[in-house]
Amino acid sequence: MYRSLIVGGLAAVVALAGMVSTSQAEPLAQRVNVVKVATNVVIYGSAKREFELAGHKLTVQKALITSTLLGTTITGQITHERSFLPDEQMIYTIKKYQGKVVSVQFKILGAGFSTYTSKYSRSYIGRRFSPQEADQLMYRLCANLDSKWESAAELIVASVALKVRDTSGFRVPEIQAQLQVAKATEK
Repeated sequence: MYRSLIVGGLAAVVALAGMVSTSQAEPLAQRVNVVKVATNVVIYGSAKREFELAGHKLTVQKALITSTLLGTTITGQITHERSFLPDEQMIYTIKKYQGKVVSVQFKILGAGFSTYTSKYSRSYIGRRFSPQEADQLMYRLCANLDSKWESAAELIVASVALKVRDTSGFRVPEIQAQLQVAKATEK
């Protein structure tokens, strides 16, 4: 009995070591490319697509993107596929207003229900980024990726948050002026 526990423990350690070495051996350029392609699937895609990132198999699908005068909301899901356990899902909601990310919320479903504390969102919440600045930030975040699946999924969410265009609030003065003109012509 003890022998089977030791052999099973050794197998788990070998598997974990293989996972860590896989995520560290992944070239940075490949990691950045995977995040860019996954981001495009989330924003523009029509079908689910699997990606390997930091040694984890993640499935992304098109997010629901809604824009109003009060902002843009992006809601989506990233699935972490596991071999012998039920898959885990990261449900995320991103809110943008006037080109800035206002908030990002995460929920993890799978092994129970829990929230996830963001590692990267303080890098981009409340700031506007040019496309070049967003690319530079994503490159830095990809370089600092650890071996956790939640971090890999959050990296894709961060990329989505930076890439989705938000024009809410920019037209408010223009719309207010049009309403005033309409009211004036009614009188």
